[in-house]
Amino acid sequence: MRTTTDILMILFLLIAAPLAIAVDEGTLPSKKIFDLHMQEGDDPAWRLRAFDSSDWPVAKRVKIRAFNEITLPEKVAWLRSAPLNIAPAFRRAPVALHVFSGASYQIYWNGILIGENGSPSDTPTEEEPGFVENHFYIPSEAIRAAGNVIAVRYSAHSYKKLSIPLTVSINVKAHRITDYDQLAGHIPAFLMIGAIGAAALFFGSLFVKRRDDRGALWLTIMFTMVTLQAVLETLLALTDLSFDWYAVRMLGIFVFSYGAGLALNLFVLTYFQLLKLRHFVLISANVAALAAVPFYFNNLNTLSHFTLALFVIAALSVTSYALSLKKRGAVALWLALTLFGLSFFVGYAMFLDSIYYVAMAILASTLLVLQANAFREADRQTSEAKLRLNRLELELLKRQLQPHFIMNTLTALSEWILTSPKASVDMIDALADEFRLLNAFSGEKLVSLTNELDLCHAHLKLMSYRQDQSYRLITEIEQADMQVPPAIFHTLIENALTHNRYSGTDGTFRLQQRTTGEGRIEFALTTPPAIQKRRERTQGKGGGVGLSYVKARLDEIWHTDFSFKDGTTGEHQWRTIISVPAKVPS
Repeated sequence: MRTTTDILMILFLLIAAPLAIAVDEGTLPSKKIFDLHMQEGDDPAWRLRAFDSSDWPVAKRVKIRAFNEITLPEKVAWLRSAPLNIAPAFRRAPVALHVFSGASYQIYWNGILIGENGSPSDTPTEEEPGFVENHFYIPSEAIRAAGNVIAVRYSAHSYKKLSIPLTVSINVKAHRITDYDQLAGHIPAFLMIGAIGAAALFFGSLFVKRRDDRGALWLTIMFTMVTLQAVLETLLALTDLSFDWYAVRMLGIFVFSYGAGLALNLFVLTYFQLLKLRHFVLISANVAALAAVPFYFNNLNTLSHFTLALFVIAALSVTSYALSLKKRGAVALWLALTLFGLSFFVGYAMFLDSIYYVAMAILASTLLVLQANAFREADRQTSEAKLRLNRLELELLKRQLQPHFIMNTLTALSEWILTSPKASVDMIDALADEFRLLNAFSGEKLVSLTNELDLCHAHLKLMSYRQDQSYRLITEIEQADMQVPPAIFHTLIENALTHNRYSGTDGTFRLQQRTTGEGRIEFALTTPPAIQKRRERTQGKGGGVGLSYVKARLDEIWHTDFSFKDGTTGEHQWRTIISVPAKVPS
């Protein structure tokens, strides 16, 4: 209960902080300038308030980002705004111009130079690049109630190498905003860097602890990408950037957005165990995302937004399918992804600066709970599997030491002592070898295939003396140094001898090992032809203690990544085929 309360409190703070900022900003005056006229050339008179530029071409408005696309001139060019009326609210406090552009420029208010960004020039060698974002104070005595004109003398030689349209955004704002709005707008990102970075470290440590937990791996990558993205987002608020470095920053944000979306889908596919769909889902999402690059290359912010939206739609589609299959956790993740997806349509212009991180906080909290539950469930299943395995191991050991087995062995031994002392010594050696190896295997998760085969040979030798029949094991082994769970083939052979009678002419067991073309190892164990069943076999019905032990041992090492098939060959023989990965997990 305390943990849930803490999570809700954190989410409240993350959501309330940016909302408080937005409310505070909304009480302060702000005016975006869209009506800009452009003209190539250079004339000092163009800065004057009285100059008429109404016949100049009008700059194209990029509505989705509240920017104007302006001429990328060969030399110097000018921009002029349409006459501006300044409301009384602006005149009650100091006013500033907020300018966002990749050009070098000088900016005038009613003919008065109020600031410079770099140094515009007719030639590339004399142009000095400026920074991407600037604020310029407007003297109060220069502000009129009506007819104010902004004039910008600019050049953009250094910008041309980016091969993207030149844009500009000009806002008239109360100077109070310009003192803190950059930092205030990035508060959600600031708050999230530490939290998401901690989440990346948390899931990274879980993956180190459990290397087979792919869900933790994908969440580690996802939160790392989001953390790096947040660092790049806040970089603009902490330092001045030239447009070259601004473009590098935006490219980095796109790459990290792409990586976060990809990792999100891999987590969803892994969590719901729908990896068979991964090729279709990932190829579809990647093709759609890459197809958008040529259309949005000149606006990496839009491209990042679009790419994230595509990956969220893909993850939501997979979750909807999991919901139809009634997968555990599908409802919670579907709701979180839906809310996350809806955030893409709110405040687009500031999405990657603030809203994205608030929505990510909600999604991250959901993923944290889901993965924590999955981790706890995996631990529970592991504990239960170990208990079941220990019980099965004990049952098998009891079968080897039960009075019936010992009495039959001793009876056979007494007969061999009377008829063939040498054979009796060999029988004692075989019994000692089997018990020695079983004792050595106790508590081990893996043993060498060579030792496993030695145990099988010892058991068959002992049973040959017990049943007065020749048993042997013929092997075709490609990788004798492979590690296998202890006593699995011994158990299968012991099962066959327990459930069947074999003729005196053929007591040959065959074990074949081969490497398949899929990076897997396949074992095929074939019994001799049976002449009579001692009692009904249980392999085809899920197996008794013996087969349960074998499957539990395989599951302990390879979990669900193994196959176990058995059945008759049509020649009164029984064949068991086990397929496992060639690489044994560390």
